[in-house]
Amino acid sequence: SSSNLGTDTSKSDFKGDITKTSFVFQFSPQYYFNLISKEYFNFYSGVGLLFAYGFSNETNKNSSLDTYSTNFYSYSNTNSKKYDLGLLCFVGIEGKINDNLGIFSEIELKGGKSWSNYDRQSEQTFIPNSGSHFFTESSEEKWFYELSKVRLGVYILL
Repeated sequence: SSSNLGTDTSKSDFKGDITKTSFVFQFSPQYYFNLISKEYFNFYSGVGLLFAYGFSNETNKNSSLDTYSTNFYSYSNTNSKKYDLGLLCFVGIEGKINDNLGIFSEIELKGGKSWSNYDRQSEQTFIPNSGSHFFTESSEEKWFYELSKVRLGVYILL
């Protein structure tokens, strides 16, 4: 009688690196007016314009070498840009603790038009067999609206 025990001695060396950078710039000039104004209490509302720009870049690099001498390499770079133009309106309540210090709570509704651009370049290579390159580009226009969460804050007048 004989016994055959199999042992998998394969191993793989995998390396990966992801780099991501993003930022958003938003500018919103606003006009507000008091609906009810008391000595230590204000109920207010307002309107404003919304201008926003966002950018994101992500690079992903992976490589692998296994015991069967198959090398694998992948690379992708993704860029996205987004522009928003719209209007916002808000209501809030403010409590004055003293002449220089107060607390407030606001809720905001905003809406407008959004434009976004997206491009992705990717490469995958299996050595010694084959490789492939891809480039994808797309853009999108859409209307948006958003009811923000309640915002709480403290203000200090100097």
